Amino acid sequence: MGDVAIVFCTCKKYEEVFIICESYLNYFWDNCSYVKYIVTDKAINIDTNSIQLVDEQLGWGGRLKKALNNYIKEKIIILILDDFIIEENVKEDILNEYIELMRNDLNIDHILLNTVDDDKNISFNKTLYKQNKYAKYKTSLQIGIWRKEALLSCIKDFYTPWEVELFGNMRTYGSNKFYLCLKNKEDKPFVYNDGLFVVQGYINQNEKNRLEKKLHTTFDIKKLPIRSKIIRDDLSLYERIIRRIKIAISYIYYKYLRKIKD
Repeated sequence: MGDVAIVFCTCKKYEEVFIICESYLNYFWDNCSYVKYIVTDKAINIDTNSIQLVDEQLGWGGRLKKALNNYIKEKIIILILDDFIIEENVKEDILNEYIELMRNDLNIDHILLNTVDDDKNISFNKTLYKQNKYAKYKTSLQIGIWRKEALLSCIKDFYTPWEVELFGNMRTYGSNKFYLCLKNKEDKPFVYNDGLFVVQGYINQNEKNRLEKKLHTTFDIKKLPIRSKIIRDDLSLYERIIRRIKIAISYIYYKYLRKIKD
């Protein structure tokens, strides 16, 4: 048990959402014995036994990197973002199988506990695919099991979660380690909303309604605005062009030009 930790990433702005996230994880996994860490910019007003790692000076990537390097000693990380709301009992037997696989096979750097629709996936075992070396979702931040060193290698101090998924993914191109994903949604140990609760800083009204109906509750969230339509990209044309250029340069560098690992 001592080599595994649950790491939540959040911030004070999302405090109300995070409280919902952790409370439902505790409700649907009340016998969880793993230590829990909350990586945040300011302390969260929550009465749990989770360890809060607070840093107001660093951004999202910097906080997580510092926490992993300086405070979190466990080598296997179950990473959970603050708007992932667990909806059903955690399938601990399935989760334990994946954790044991990570412990026993040092070639595995990440097990994404979700499916990826990619015809280049290669069968790894009866429940898991191995993603292609240049696949898009190797470093997806949907709930997954990470080897700590692999997670650290995908993060820079200034990275946002989106940049870990995009540029962090490109940084894995030079690695021969395995990045796995599920074959079937039925094998998900965590049934949750796949990060649709908060989109671009807005509560997704439709997802809020769905969760409230399923969980027989009402979420009273005052600090975040609500949208009835998902808008994933609010960038100006100039910002879009700059982003496209940055992505293209990074892709060429990590796929074709870099000869040694970071």
